[in-house]
Amino acid sequence: MIKILNNPKTNNYFALKEIALSNRLPLHWMPSGTGMPYYCHTFITRPEDLHYSNSVSNNTDLFAVVITEILNANNLADKGFHIIRGTVNVVHPSEGNQFSEPHEDHTFPHVNLLIYLSDVGGRTFCEKEEHDPHEDDVILMEGEHYMERPKEDRRVVLVSTIHLYTK
Repeated sequence: MIKILNNPKTNNYFALKEIALSNRLPLHWMPSGTGMPYYCHTFITRPEDLHYSNSVSNNTDLFAVVITEILNANNLADKGFHIIRGTVNVVHPSEGNQFSEPHEDHTFPHVNLLIYLSDVGGRTFCEKEEHDPHEDDVILMEGEHYMERPKEDRRVVLVSTIHLYTK
């Protein structure tokens, strides 16, 4: 399932986007278990790493505010939510395999929120749907997914896994 969300493009969003696209945000090489290595900056760690999520960036508060603003603008935060993980992922064009392996990010219930900060392509596939992204697009997806490398330049995406409360 892929659902296209409204991006309210708040001042907080533009501040986080500027940081994420700058050379001030440290990125770390990730060899990846999905067959597509990438660079990332972690705001909130995966709970699988330490058995709990942990803030590890000076920009985590701004990241959380932006996620909250987007969820509120789309009426998805009414019953509450929990941000499980948050990163900036950067993928460069490269020869060879153009698609990551299909995967789910966690073994427990969650949705993925993706915010595309660059306009270089690199489709996202989830179940039998696909999204051909443009800069500032926001999608919510659930289920097995994979991505395509950009054809040129770097694909920069804010990724968050979230538990949305429904009751």
